This record gives sequence, structure tokens and C-alpha cells, in this order.
Amino acid sequence: MGYVANRVVILLALPACGFQGTSNSTPPGDATGSIDAPGTSIDAAPVTCGSLSCDPNAVCDDTGATATCHCPDGFDDPAMNGLSCHDQDECAIAENCDDACENTVGSYVCYTPKSCKEAHDHHAPPGDTTLYFGGDHDKPWTAFCDGDNDYLTLPQGSGKNYAQYTHSIPGQEDRRTTYQRVRIDPATLIVDTKDGKYTSSSGNAAYGLGAPAVDKVSYGVAISCADLATGSANVDLTGTPFRVKRAQGPQGQQQSPWTLSGSSPAGNATPTSNDQVWSITGAGHCGWSAPSPSSSQQPPINGTGGKLPLEFLPVANPG
Repeated sequence: MGYVANRVVILLALPACGFQGTSNSTPPGDATGSIDAPGTSIDAAPVTCGSLSCDPNAVCDDTGATATCHCPDGFDDPAMNGLSCHDQDECAIAENCDDACENTVGSYVCYTPKSCKEAHDHHAPPGDTTLYFGGDHDKPWTAFCDGDNDYLTLPQGSGKNYAQYTHSIPGQEDRRTTYQRVRIDPATLIVDTKDGKYTSSSGNAAYGLGAPAVDKVSYGVAISCADLATGSANVDLTGTPFRVKRAQGPQGQQQSPWTLSGSSPAGNATPTSNDQVWSITGAGHCGWSAPSPSSSQQPPINGTGGKLPLEFLPVANPG
């Protein structure tokens, strides 16, 4: 009897060991982890939006049996799983905007900037930028944006876009300032002739005996302090869509915007190329020819100057 009793105990213990060893197994033929046979499996955790690592720009859809991630319009999804959404640059597609384009996250904005500030507000980079006068699609022009400041880039070459003070003292040199760019108001197309940020100067001269040195000569200014010497200047707008705007004279006559000032002034401003090119002379004791109105009666040198109005070239009649 002792032998039989011991065998019974062993047989009773074996089923208990077998239960513990098969608690996480899946019955043959059941690949779903179903618990139809109690005590033989455990369900897999359901896939929910909370358990997925969707891209921050992705959308999670949990309306089906299993949640999924996908990238919305405006994003590329190389792996087609919504885990990495790359913003599309719609501005790289020229057909999307007729004028300027700003790429945004998942979208884009078309606009017609009237100034560098407006372009800057749309995150346009500095440098050459297409602006539209008055927001008119048919009046584009290329500005050089220096922060929120608007500059017009000028053609370069010998005798182009310079202003000169012709010296009057033996041993001195004519002081010539050459302009690579001029600052312009994009709303009025008026050039600030005293802005000399984008200039280079040559020569060494003083404004008369015991007077300060001439540093910069304002744009479009021809000046001299010797009756027999003549200052000179050149304005050249070829290659731009602008020309010098003439002033309104008596009886509606249009006249040059240059005026003579100073002591015994003499000189003139002669236009060519449909008013895009002007040759200027100025002389006196001291006298000058300068765009008007001048900010003062001081000589237009060393940060003093006036304004030069421009206008769009007229559109040629078709045919």
C-alpha cells in the first residue's frame, strides 16, 4: 500500500507542473492568441494611437480594428507609415504661384511684396528680391533687400553712376563717388541721394581752403568751387525698369528735376536713352547741380542731399 500511495501523490502533482509550463503558449492552429480555450493563452495588446509613435505632423486613425498613422496633404511619407512626415516645398513648383511664394509647414502662401519689409515678413532671404510696385503684378522690379531697407542695384562701368566734386586747390584731386546701389522708397520710387552705403570714392579734396575734406558726393550731384572748373555726374538706369521722372513746370511743361544752387552756379542736366541716362555738370564759386528738392542749402556732400524721383518706363504699345 505504501508504494501505491506514493505513486498517487506523484500523479496528482504532474498536472500542476504541466499547467504552469503552458500558460503563455498558443494552441496548435490558433495564430491569434485567442482565449477560446481558457487557461491556454493571453491576448496580444491592442494597437491604439497611444501605442504608436506617429510623426508630430501625422494624423492617427483609430476608427478601424487597428490604429494607423498617415501624413496629411503637404507632407511626403517615404515609408508610407506616418512615422516620418517631411514637409513638401510647394514653392519649388513654379506653377503654384505667379508672384512670390512663401513655404509654410504643410502648405504655402502666394503674395506680391511691395517692399523689402513685406518680403522679410514672409521670411524671404536678404539680397535680390522681386518686388511689385503698388502690389501690381505687371510692375515687378528687382530690389536688393538689406534688412528692411530697399536698394536699387545700378549698372556699373567707366563713367556710370558717379558724382564728382572737382577740386579748386592745387595739389588736390577730384573727389569722385561711384554708386553701386541707391536707396529707394518702394512706395514712391524716390531715391535718397545722400545714402552712401553702397559706394566707393577716389581722390582727395577739401571743400575750399581750411574746409573739411570731401568724403562722399551725393548721388547725381556735380559740384565745383572754382569758376573755371566744372564738376560732373552721371545717372544711368539702363537695365532697370525705371527712368528719371521729370518735374512739372509752368503750364504743365515737364522739366529736369535738377536745380542749380550755391554761389554763382552754372551747369545743366542732359537726358538720353528715354530719360534713363543723364549727364550732369555743375560749377560756381561754390556751385552745384543737384536733384531737388535739397534738404538744405548746404552743399550736397558728406551726408547732405536731396531726392531724385523715378518712374516706371511706359509700356510700349503692341504692334
